[in-house]
Amino acid sequence: MKKIITVLCFTFITTMAFSQIRINNPTSNTVTGESVFIDASASTFSNSVNNGKGIAFPRTDLTRFQFVNDGNFLSFPTRYDGMLLYNSGTGTTPSTNSGVGGQSVEPGFYYFSNPTSATVNGGAGKWVPISSSGLASSTNNNDGTFTLNFNDGTTFTSSDLTGPQGPAGDDGAVGPRGPAGEAGLQGPAGDDGAVGPRGPAGEAGLQGPTGDDGAQGAQG
Repeated sequence: MKKIITVLCFTFITTMAFSQIRINNPTSNTVTGESVFIDASASTFSNSVNNGKGIAFPRTDLTRFQFVNDGNFLSFPTRYDGMLLYNSGTGTTPSTNSGVGGQSVEPGFYYFSNPTSATVNGGAGKWVPISSSGLASSTNNNDGTFTLNFNDGTTFTSSDLTGPQGPAGDDGAVGPRGPAGEAGLQGPAGDDGAVGPRGPAGEAGLQGPTGDDGAQGAQG
């Protein structure tokens, strides 16, 4: 009897370890030989607005969240590498039991990247935001180069992208004449000029009338 119970327990544990749960059919049906562990898609197509369901990911405040332990090697041999959640907090992650710690986070989906570290208390593990491009920001270095800052903390600086100077273009058309400006203030009088040369003698005038006789002089 004891041997039978042992065999049944081993069979049950083995089945649970290699089974998946499918919930688009009766709950708790197992799906063996599949690559997914859970299937929540609709099993049939219809026009119902409630056909199919979404998945509500766990909401976790990463500014407070700390791993319970350093990751049991048998249960979590990757030390939580790939763990996915939705962060609801804004601020920085704790300094302990949160990978590198002190990371700036804001609401959004994050995954824990820990591919090489064997610990979650310090080490190289970090929370990485999930975005379409992974690009957090870019910086113009004002010297012809640009630096791309990625969400995982890495950066890339381009080479000098300044091209050669092109030939000078043709002169543009002359613009219309602007309006006349206001008259300026009158300047001070200048110095007298030099005396000019004497002009030619004028023509002789007409002879005037004969004058009156003068008084007789004294007798000598």
